[in-house]
Parts: sequence; C-alpha cells; structure tokens
Amino acid sequence: MKPPIFAVKKCKSFIKITTGCFLILIAGSNLIAQYKGAPVKKNRLVQAIRSRQLQTRDIVTIINTNGVDFRLTSEIKKSLVAAGARPEIIEAVSNNSRLPLKNNNVAAKVGKSRIIRKNKPAPPDYDDLLDQALNSYKNQKNPKGAMRILESAAKVKPGNPAAYQLMGFVYLYGLNNFAQAEKSMWQSIINGGSAVFRVFHDDNGKFTDRCVGSLY
Repeated sequence: MKPPIFAVKKCKSFIKITTGCFLILIAGSNLIAQYKGAPVKKNRLVQAIRSRQLQTRDIVTIINTNGVDFRLTSEIKKSLVAAGARPEIIEAVSNNSRLPLKNNNVAAKVGKSRIIRKNKPAPPDYDDLLDQALNSYKNQKNPKGAMRILESAAKVKPGNPAAYQLMGFVYLYGLNNFAQAEKSMWQSIINGGSAVFRVFHDDNGKFTDRCVGSLY
C-alpha cells in the first residue's frame, strides 16, 4: 500500500524545514565562534546586525562576554540603530566598553616608570663629596672646583655643618671672597659647627710655624 501523496509532500516539506533550521543553527554557531576572544570591533558589529544572521540575544551574549573595543558615543549609537540594533544591543554596548590598546599603553607607561625608578642612581655620599672637595683644593689646587663639590654636598645634607665649614675656609684662603667666607662660617656655626682659620705659632720668635684651628 502506497502512502497518500499529500503525506509524502508533508514529509518532504518537514525535511526541508528541518534541514533549513539546522543549517541556520550551524551558520549562527559559526558566526558566534568568529566573535569569541577579543573585544568586538564597531564595524564587525554593524555588519553582524545588518546581516541578520545572528539573533539579538546572540549578539548581546557575545558583547557581554567579549565586550567592545569602543565607547558608545551619540554618533556610534545612531549608526548602530540605523543598522537595525535593538535597545538590548545598545545597552550591552554601553555596559561593556573595553579599550585594550589604551589599557596596554597605561600598563606600558607604568612599567616604564617603574624601570626608571629602579634604575635611578643613588644620591652622592656626603663624606665622599667632602673628600673630593679636599682633594680638589689641596692636591689639585682648584678652589673653584672644590667649591662646586661643597655646594653639592650642602644640598645633600643642608643641616650638616661640615660642608659650610670647608666652604668658609676655601672662600677665605682659596678665593679671597671674605663676604662669602663669613656667610659660610656663620652657617656652619648655626648648624652646630665651627669656623676654621689658619693659625701661626711663635715657637721660634719668627711666626713661621703654622697650623689650622677652629674658632667657635
């Protein structure tokens, strides 16, 4: 017994519909797979909306999962609506804006600043500067060079009298600058130090012997 003709037609129609739905599901799954991973770009989102191969809920799911790589401005909102975006898509875009390039730039700047801080040279040692100044003045006969070093030392430890004490001595005997010598000596005394002068002795009645002493 042969089945009725209308039954065969219905069966064929059902098979066609089922096959069509299956193909649509496969196509939709492939499209969804394309958007997995990185944030969705604006142009691709507009294309997906216009193609109507993905349902609104699928697009919203992708946006909620991956985010978008742009901010929702009024102009972009108009372009999305013009492409056929529903309010759910607009809301998803508004809530899931991600800007990886900007974040990477910020991270790079932070990393760079950390490297700079890490490689920043240590401040000069105060005692080493004093030794360098003495060597410049006594051995190299360079009072101006010694003064530059002493000024650097005074900046390192402005409350320490030693640099000002030597500055007063160099100003007085090396540069013959009496005003600056007095100023430096007073600063040394204010900081708890002393003023240093050359002292001559009359051990042999000729005042030929000399040493260095301090005046408080």
